[in-house]
Parts: sequence; structure tokens; C-alpha cells
Amino acid sequence: VQKNSVFGWLYERGLLGADAIFTSVRSHENLLRETYGNQLKNITFVPYGLEMPDTVNKDSDSFVLWVARGEKWKNPQLFLDLAENFPRTSFVMIMPKKAEESEFYDLIVSRAKTISNIRFIEQVPFPEIQPYFNRAKIFVNTSEYEGFTFTMLQSGIGKTPVAYYKVNPDNIIKDYSLGYCADGDFEQLKFALDSLLNDEDNWKEKSENIGQYIRE
Repeated sequence: VQKNSVFGWLYERGLLGADAIFTSVRSHENLLRETYGNQLKNITFVPYGLEMPDTVNKDSDSFVLWVARGEKWKNPQLFLDLAENFPRTSFVMIMPKKAEESEFYDLIVSRAKTISNIRFIEQVPFPEIQPYFNRAKIFVNTSEYEGFTFTMLQSGIGKTPVAYYKVNPDNIIKDYSLGYCADGDFEQLKFALDSLLNDEDNWKEKSENIGQYIRE
């Protein structure tokens, strides 16, 4: 609330006035209870769910994928840094524009166009996005903070291991070996990508793990 001023205050008013609150991350449920105690009504953890196909076939031209809005806290520049560190690997960046951060967005797009192994896509309609996760070799998330990301579900449907820069909801990435969480360390993020790209047995294990975890 203090960090987000007016928007944080409005969000808190919404929490306090809600008849029921659902969280997709169990630790967020615990945090709300610890912070607000009996002030909040009916807090319930409900995991996301989507239908899963029986099989997913990876193409030979698979790539490293990043999907998020063009906002500073999503750290898209780190994905560009990764692409520059792995010049022989194909990267796909899908980044819709946010009007309030158009100058930042334009800077990222301009830089992306100078990196030969990145394919930049401004936007993909939601019903058409899953094939990108199905074809991807690895999904990268560079956000500073998030809940249980919807992209985690989409990665699991595609049996695509993840490399997360900082976010690790309920520690599932490490506990269930779904990929790697770098704990905010870019060098560790590079290590994660290198391990998944160059150790096929490691990649297959984590591919099966994330598919099974999301199915369950």
C-alpha cells in the first residue's frame, strides 16, 4: 500500500470490502491472513486450471520464449541481455505495449531490432498464444514479482521448462524441478539457460516434470 500510493490504497479498500477473496498462490493466502487477520472475509486458495492436450510435439526450430507486457517491472531488458549472451540460439519476444510506459517500450523495441537472434512480436491474441509455448524450448520470466503466473500454466501445457529470474510461487520451481529460479541473479539466469539448452537429459526431465505438475 505504501509503495503504490493511491492505487495501493484503492486495492486495500477493495480487499477490506470484499465478501470473498481467492488467491492462486498459497503463500499469498497466508500473507493476507498474517497482515489483515479477521478484517478479511473468506480467503480461499484456488489453483488455476486449463485443459491439457494428450501430447505435445516440439519442433526442431524451437526457441527461447518471453511473453509479458512492456512494463519496467517486467525487466524485458534482461531477456535482450540473454539473447546477446546466446547468439546461436533463437529468441522470441512477445510484448504488448502499455500506453503509460510507451517511451520505455519504444526503447526496448529499438534495442530488440538490433539483436539478430531475436524475433520481436508486438501482440498475439490470447486464443493464438498457446502454440508459442508448445513450440518453445524454454520459457523465461524476468519479472520482479508476480503471483502464480498464467504463463506457468501455459508452459506446463507445452511441457516447456522455465527459467525465472526472481519469481518462484510457493517455491514450486525448485521443489518440483520445473526448471530454474535465479533468485534475482542474472548470472544464475544465464547458467539456467545454458543448462537447459545444452544438457538434453536435464531438459527432458524438467519438461516431463512441468507437464506432470500442471496436469495434476
